[in-house]
Amino acid sequence: MNMMRSFQRMSEALISRLDREDRDAIAPAEGSQQPPKENAQRELEKVKFPEFWGAPDGIAAEAWLENMSMCFALRDYTSNMKVRMAILQLKGSALLWWKTLLPQLGIEITEVSWEIFEERFRERYLSEEFIERQLNEFNSLRQGGRSVPEYEAKFMELLRYAPHLSTEKLRVNKFVYGLNFNIRAKVRILMPRTLHEAVQKAIIAEEEFVGGGQSRPPRPSGAVVQKPGVQSASASRPAAGRQNSFKSPTAGSQRRAPGGQRPPYRPPMQSQYQSGNPVAQCPQYSSGSTFTQSSI
Repeated sequence: MNMMRSFQRMSEALISRLDREDRDAIAPAEGSQQPPKENAQRELEKVKFPEFWGAPDGIAAEAWLENMSMCFALRDYTSNMKVRMAILQLKGSALLWWKTLLPQLGIEITEVSWEIFEERFRERYLSEEFIERQLNEFNSLRQGGRSVPEYEAKFMELLRYAPHLSTEKLRVNKFVYGLNFNIRAKVRILMPRTLHEAVQKAIIAEEEFVGGGQSRPPRPSGAVVQKPGVQSASASRPAAGRQNSFKSPTAGSQRRAPGGQRPPYRPPMQSQYQSGNPVAQCPQYSSGSTFTQSSI
């Protein structure tokens, strides 16, 4: 990315310089013709083209080739003139590669076209394995922790390796699919038709999301939030009257009889059925009566 930006700034400076030279140039006399500029060294002295020292990964080679094409578009150079200027920018192992390749072509350097040079350059520094790796990276590209502009820059960098996305609709669908879910949902509703429109809508959706566009609903006033695993104070305290719900079975028999005398002991009533067999019940008796067990 830094290399691409550096080449971009270099191209912008080149455009500005050429425009300034064109404005300062004196118009030739009517009927006279300027001879074509075929001196590559003179052109390179006027414009600083990027150098290429060779690259094992292919990314730098792709960037250099693209920026050379951008520089060539500024002037009306012939095909062989482009080759001469490109060869003068080859350094190190890249220059050694060209010196080895030229005898294999079987033609003079004046006959080498830019199309031939570009084809052999790609065969050397942009292998099929590199193209396949870049295509796999593009197919698995997702926004993730990137911002939308960062995701767009990576998307455009890898888009050149996906020639199957030949229509604008396919490119838009691939870009939107790689967005994060909350942004992708909003962009799909807006149905962008171009890639530029999809990028702009994604940036707006991201700004709304970061700025609180999907804030949590307000909490009801007076609501008590109970943390998981923590028992509330009201639940830990027994309900009113719960402490007196279990009394002694003889609690009701402790009342004083008239005259201050305690009534005799009354055993608790037994269940009518115990272990499936009927049992005798204690008969009612009053003070001074003789206890007799009633027959069953």
